[in-house]
Amino acid sequence: MNGPTGSERRASPASLLPGGGSYLLIDDEYCVNLRGRQRICSRCEAACPVQAVAAGDLALDLKESDCTGCGACVPACPAGAFRLAVFQPERFLAAIAEKNAAHIHCSASTDVGGGVVVPCHLLLDARLVGAALAGGTRILALHGLENCGRCGKGDAHDGLAEMRATLRGWFGDNAPEVREAEGGAEAETKKDHQDQIHTNRRGFLRLARLRTMSGATAGLSFLVPETTAEDDAADQLRAAMPRHRRQRPHPFLEAMAHRRADLPWGREARPPWLPRRFEPGCTLCAACSDLCPTGALASVSNPERIAVTFRAERCTACGLCGSVCPPRVVRAETIGIVPPSDEEPRELASQALTGCGKCGLTFTADAADGNGLCPQCRNEREMDDEWFGMMGG
Repeated sequence: MNGPTGSERRASPASLLPGGGSYLLIDDEYCVNLRGRQRICSRCEAACPVQAVAAGDLALDLKESDCTGCGACVPACPAGAFRLAVFQPERFLAAIAEKNAAHIHCSASTDVGGGVVVPCHLLLDARLVGAALAGGTRILALHGLENCGRCGKGDAHDGLAEMRATLRGWFGDNAPEVREAEGGAEAETKKDHQDQIHTNRRGFLRLARLRTMSGATAGLSFLVPETTAEDDAADQLRAAMPRHRRQRPHPFLEAMAHRRADLPWGREARPPWLPRRFEPGCTLCAACSDLCPTGALASVSNPERIAVTFRAERCTACGLCGSVCPPRVVRAETIGIVPPSDEEPRELASQALTGCGKCGLTFTADAADGNGLCPQCRNEREMDDEWFGMMGG
């Protein structure tokens, strides 16, 4: 869905982009600070060029009057709590797929040539560009950079320099070239305005509604994601899940993860996937897996055993699992890996289960006493014994 789903809230019309209707949608319950009830992340604050976002341990605040809708917070948030209503990574990648050189215009671009238009170049990050490389795009020519800092959204130059360094670290000499375009002379024949083509009926009606709300008369120049019945069903399923169990992969990392086998990783590459491991002492309380926002950690069980599994390709290194683990046994490896495409979730900890001889409750076998009682029944028996002892029974 393009509009707010489940617990998402939408910035007010005051925060619409001046040139179009790029709503910033915020799904608070995915924020790692709110999930863990402690401030362990401030990446959205650091990414926002106008300091419109404040991340606390109990609230994720947005100064709607200051927000420009640039979308810098979208790739920065490790939990995917932010998204733009009119930008979808997979639609962007589909628009430039198999183009050796793709021309990307920001909303401030004045070039008359063609290409794909995004709200702001601050939306681009190394994972998205890496996914584009897997699709055959080796050059991204960015239009509108000459207006960075004057458009009111923020300056993308520092972020792009960091992105280039990351891409070189991953792919070496095979890294895609991300450069400033030379203007309309080198561009394609027409801009790929997703509000004009590749949009289904629902997308068109939604686009018209956004135009009306924003007051834009020249038409939106942003990628409008095309939704399907499967997308709607998935959103409804997520909305119906218990709050602490809602999980979804980060769209930028997922786009790259799906294509990781097609990327020219360098011999000394340090990929973004840092494996997790558990030191001895895990109690299988499931705090880490219940609160993990991306589904990298999961609890699986059957009548005989319980386990916590890990999928490296979904991990964004948000740090929440380590901060909420009661025995503090979660550790992150320091060297990234490229998980095999067919890799099954890796088991980090497991224990056998048994049934209590008194109440029938299933619990971990190593917590049983010699009489086959669960900890609660054992405590009750000890209290009864103590009481009878005091009464002289």
